[in-house]
Amino acid sequence: MDIETFEWDADNEEKIAQRFDPEEIDEVLENQHAIIRNKRNRAGTHRIIGRNHSGMLITVVVAPTGQQTVWRPITAWRSDREEQAHAKREGI
Repeated sequence: MDIETFEWDADNEEKIAQRFDPEEIDEVLENQHAIIRNKRNRAGTHRIIGRNHSGMLITVVVAPTGQQTVWRPITAWRSDREEQAHAKREGI
């Protein structure tokens, strides 16, 4: 699975902006990251775990857009312990 860019609009920018600048979320793709399936019955299908340029570990929930390498961020948060452990195992 290869995600090259995020699809942004006013709705998801506003939701993400409650915790992060959308630019910080874009930075997660620019740095080493891991992509894992999201838990069942959740809004997005996958979670991306990675760091912004300042080193903060962030989890971004994404959904497909119909374009293979373009995904839509649904929400994001500072990675929890499980996600931190996964990142550590992946060398992130």
